[in-house]
Amino acid sequence: MPSDSVLTPRRRDVLLGLLALSLLSMPIVVGSLGLDEMVHTYERAEVSTDQGNVWLDGHSNIRTDAISDEIACSDGTAPYADNIRMCAFERYLAESDEDDRFDAGFKTGNPDWMSPAWGTPAYQYVWVNGTIYETTFAFGDEDDGGYHPVYLELEETDPEAALEDVSLDLEADRDEIPSAVVEAIEDGETQTHGEVDVPETTIRTDDGTYYRVGGTAQMRPSNFREIVTWLGRYAAPLAGLLLAGLLSRQIDVTYVGD
Repeated sequence: MPSDSVLTPRRRDVLLGLLALSLLSMPIVVGSLGLDEMVHTYERAEVSTDQGNVWLDGHSNIRTDAISDEIACSDGTAPYADNIRMCAFERYLAESDEDDRFDAGFKTGNPDWMSPAWGTPAYQYVWVNGTIYETTFAFGDEDDGGYHPVYLELEETDPEAALEDVSLDLEADRDEIPSAVVEAIEDGETQTHGEVDVPETTIRTDDGTYYRVGGTAQMRPSNFREIVTWLGRYAAPLAGLLLAGLLSRQIDVTYVGD
């Protein structure tokens, strides 16, 4: 007499087979979720301008004081600590007069070409003595060969204009900004499993506010996540192998010959 049960032996074996495959694939699932990675906290810090100065919110806890990688020497608490030689040179330029300007040792036959042959500078602006300057070139009188000597100079500029120039736009440049950074700007703080490639510059929101995002803390995953990770990586595939072994014993191979 046929069984009235919906779960026939064949259906039961199929379901157990799917369960075995699921258990065997658990290490891949756990690895993709990153449950065992360090938990990183990222926060935003508002960037303000005041009388030519650019600074991060004094209550910021982020682990960087740099305003932007495009604004040299912009380490808020110690402007010359990280790049002491470069910043000392830029301070010399800012404090020198035209008669004491720095000769780059380079000449050009076309002074209208404002990008000399050594290429694009590593930064566009510099923060010296609380003032934002744009890195510029000046050209001397033409010599007998038709070439003009090139001088390195700094030109004081509006900090708001400099910020706007180096910043990413939260909406227009969203594809370039990791989602965790967007969350930190919108919510003030966010946590992620694993590090995030945070833009090394300021980000401008629709209301014209500028923020710099940085990490503030990192901690080990919770005990619960570590247990789940261990079960997924070791216990689950072992159970899947045992289950697959039990199912293989129930398979009958029948040879039908001529």
